[in-house]
Amino acid sequence: YWSVAADWLTAQDPLARTLVVPGAGFAQHTWGRTIDEPIQPLAGAPWATRHQIPLGSEGNIRVMDTVEAVLAQGRGSPALADFLARSGYRYLLVRHDLDRAAAGAPPIAVVRRAVAGSPGLVPVASFGPRVGAGGAAPSPADAAVSVPAIEIFAVDRTVPAAIATALADLPVVSGGPESLLGVLEQGLLD
Repeated sequence: YWSVAADWLTAQDPLARTLVVPGAGFAQHTWGRTIDEPIQPLAGAPWATRHQIPLGSEGNIRVMDTVEAVLAQGRGSPALADFLARSGYRYLLVRHDLDRAAAGAPPIAVVRRAVAGSPGLVPVASFGPRVGAGGAAPSPADAAVSVPAIEIFAVDRTVPAAIATALADLPVVSGGPESLLGVLEQGLLD
């Protein structure tokens, strides 16, 4: 099902970037430990995930950490889709087949609640068998969960590649890339 999901993403748009969540120190799934992400040899479109060994810029890592924090809180964010779109993501691939305790990932129910509480993340595909909490120490929050192993959500926000704005109209923000989520949540940017 990982192959089918990767093929689906490539068929949609081979240039569209996907964020794979929840991030994991190493790819430890209920079906095995691959160390490398299962999507890595299969992907025909760009993807990213928060991993033990950061292979990107500090700013990119901080963006992914912000998304991971929103998902771990289970509340979602009214600006998460805008944040993802402005960060260059078109899809969010939510994997439920992680060994959550070994990977240090939040419970399935918490992640799904966060996605549901984030307007602009639209379910577009699901792959694999139905799974529940797996691993040696499943969360009680996932006791009755049965979901597809992979769910893909489209980031239903459009961000123009370039715009012209008068310099006097630009807001000044002091902070890192993760600050953008709070600014968007407060409605300070359109």
